[in-house]
This record gives sequence, C-alpha cells and structure tokens, in this order.
Amino acid sequence: MPRYQDLRVRVDLGAGLTALATGSATDAMELDIVRGFSTQFNRRVARVGYANVRLRNSSQKYSPDSASALAGFVTGADCDIQVQYGGTWYTLFAGIVDDILPASGVRGERTTVMRCVDHIDLLSRAKVGVDALETDVRANTLINTLVNAVYTPSATDYETGQSVFGYVGFRHNASVLQAIADLCDSELFPACFYELQNGTLRFEDRHNRRLDTTVDWTLDGDMAGLGVSRRRRDIFSRVAVTNHPATVGASPEVLGAYTSAPRLDAGETKTFRIPYRDPDNEMVKSMLGTDVITVAATTDMTANAAADGTGADLTANIDIDTHDKGANASDVTLTNNGATAYITKLQVRGTAVRFYTDEVAYSDAVGAVANVLELDGPFQDNLLVAQNWADWIASEWGGETSTVESLYVRPSNSDLMDFILQADVGDRAKLSETQTGISEGEFFLNSKSVRVPQPGYIEAEFELEWGEVAPLWVLGVSLLGQGTYLG
Repeated sequence: MPRYQDLRVRVDLGAGLTALATGSATDAMELDIVRGFSTQFNRRVARVGYANVRLRNSSQKYSPDSASALAGFVTGADCDIQVQYGGTWYTLFAGIVDDILPASGVRGERTTVMRCVDHIDLLSRAKVGVDALETDVRANTLINTLVNAVYTPSATDYETGQSVFGYVGFRHNASVLQAIADLCDSELFPACFYELQNGTLRFEDRHNRRLDTTVDWTLDGDMAGLGVSRRRRDIFSRVAVTNHPATVGASPEVLGAYTSAPRLDAGETKTFRIPYRDPDNEMVKSMLGTDVITVAATTDMTANAAADGTGADLTANIDIDTHDKGANASDVTLTNNGATAYITKLQVRGTAVRFYTDEVAYSDAVGAVANVLELDGPFQDNLLVAQNWADWIASEWGGETSTVESLYVRPSNSDLMDFILQADVGDRAKLSETQTGISEGEFFLNSKSVRVPQPGYIEAEFELEWGEVAPLWVLGVSLLGQGTYLG
C-alpha cells in the first residue's frame, strides 16, 4: 500500500505560513478533516469544515500558556495542511486556528489537539447588516458582495446565476451563510456554494452539474466501500417548487412605524430599528422597501414631554443623526439635546414591495410513495422557471432508484492515492462496484473527509449525488428531442 512521504501543518506565526515541523521531525501525529455539504435538495451550502490535528507536545511549545510556547501560536491564525507524495505537496485544507487543546496531567499524553476551521466559519458567524433592497440581480453578484464584506478570499470561482431576481432583501440578523443559502435555494437545485481544499470559494449555478459531463475520476472495483441504499422515504410522488411574486406599491407610503413611545433621556443617543410591515393587510406575508425617504422631523418623528403625546412639543430638541435604510427595516439614530422626551411618532416612508400568497408549481412523479419533495426559492419570482424545474426534477428524480451516499477509499495503489489527495468537492467520478451492482455510475462529490490514523497512512470518504440525469435545453445548446427540459 502506498504511503505519503510527509505531512506538514503550516501556521501564520506572524510572518506568513510557517511549517510547525516536517520530515522525520514532524509533530503531526494524527489528522481528521471534514469539508463540503451534505447530499440533499435544500440548503446546498457547505457546512463549516474543520481539521483536527494531534501534535506532539513534550516540549510544551504547543501549550500557549507555557514559558516554552511557540511565539505566534494562537487562535485566529491562518493555517493550512499539506501532504507530500511523489515529490509534490498537495493542500488538503486551508483555514483558521480555532481551538488549541493541550492534554495535561501526570499520566496524560504529551500532545495538543489543534482544531482548525475553514473560511465557511467566518460566513456562518457574520451577520447581514441593514442592506438596501437589491433589484434585478443575480445570485453570484450578491454572493460576491456578501463574502467581500466579511473577508477577502484567496480566490473565487463564481458562475453567473441563471435567474435574475426582481427583489432581494435579506432577513435581519441572518448569518451571511444563511443569506447565501437563500440565494442558492432561489437559483434552484442543484445550485450550491462551497470551499475547495485550497481555500477557493465556489458557486455553481443550477445548470452546471447538468452540463458538466466531463469525468474527472474513474474507480472500478478498487474502492474500500460504497454506501448504497434504497429507501421508501427517498421516493416521492410529487415535486412542489414555491416562488414568491412581488407587487410594488405607490410611493410614498408608511413602510413601518413604532407603536410605542420610547423614552429618550437628556443627552441620550439611541438607535431604533423599524421593521417594514403592513398591519392592515393580512394577505401580505412579507414586505420590503425601496426608495426609502430619509426620516424628517415632524413629518416622520415627533417628541413630547408625555408618552401619550400631550405636554410640551420637544421635537426640536431631537437630532436625527443617521438613517440606515435597509431592505426590510431601517435603523434610525436619535439624540436628545434637551429635557427627557418621549418619541411619540417614528415612522419610515418609501415604496413598498409586497409579497402576497406564494405561487407553487407542482409536478407529479412516478413514485408510488406519497412523499412530497418541497423546494422553496425565497427570491425566485418566475413561475415558469419554477414549473419547468419541478417537471424536470419529477421526471429525473421521482422514480424508485438506489441512493449512492458515500465512497470510502484507501490507497491500495498510486491511482487511489492521487484520488485521495487531489479529488475535491464538485468533481465528477465514474464508479463501478460488483457487489452493489453499480456499473459506470457517474456521481458528483459533495463532501470530502480525510483521516490520517498514523504517520504515512491516509484514507478518505466522500458524500455523493447522482450525476446521471437528462440534459437541459439551454439556449445555444441544441439537444431538443433527446429528453431535454427547458431550464
């Protein structure tokens, strides 16, 4: 069985990535890496990837509180993990040091576990701010904006989204990763977003996997295991794709208002968040705002000495410092330059974008089990697209078929070692395995896990999804009459 030549863990100790130790002196004893996304129809964004590395620590250099601690070995530092084989270094992980866990005790191991996370972690922690409503925009444009507001990736590979969304407003306090998930869901299955093992961020539009027929890897009976199942719960008889048409109102109208009279003490500055809503129309499921008008004294804001609106008019004492105009709420900051006052009126005006009852595109599948596959595109407003996509999914995924969930590989030959080190999320693999009856089945890799149980030995596991489906009818690609579908 082939063995890799070297394993190195590099950490930015203050002057760029530096190998902790390599060769026969390597401090890396064990390694576990998990990256990518689970095989499913919804929320096709990568989960936070991680790498756990067990380091030799008899010298206490990986104990941050020790006098012998390695300078610059701290959480938050950039890191990567590489394996050398055939004289070439292959990057298996790029990310950030998240936890440092030295073992202790008289009889405890003299080791430290360094836990790293990939850059998806940054996107899962960051929150969407008060952003203006976006109109007539594609998913890749917004993904680029969202990511760049959090950090600068080493590289990106964003395909141009197929849909142009009429109106996009992200939920307040949603994570950036959740916002990207909403964009992928709106682009519709199988659009997805993930990070490659070298740190590149990738967005695939919904056509990518249907048009990408290039086989990157072929494994014929030499895998260690193939997870194949056939379950009733995976068979569905109907596909339902929900889209959300919008109605634009007249301007100006009140988008949102405070219903209480908050107190503002003398000299106090306070920010008020005003969500947009339509309290008079129960048919409106949600409402966004555009062309938002800056809050003006008297017209939009009044202050009085009493909470019920009586007493002296103190509006002139209140400064409107800032008005951050968001897609579904505004943040208005007020400063009281006089005596204690109550804000008896505070409203935001602009053009309302209302979302009424959702439209659902249905398509019956051939499955005999009464399961319904429900897909929801939060920003998808084109019923024709939703219907075509429901028809396509029902036709290609509705029947009874086996699910090939996972692939387990040990490097019994050099080709398998190359596969373990170089194959990555998004690659297409052709697999054959006699015992399960899978013959030249083509699959996309959705996640990759790597394990080094001891120096020199390495193994990998992948989550898969079928890549063998009917092609799409895409403008400029003539395949009509060959089982194609308008996408």
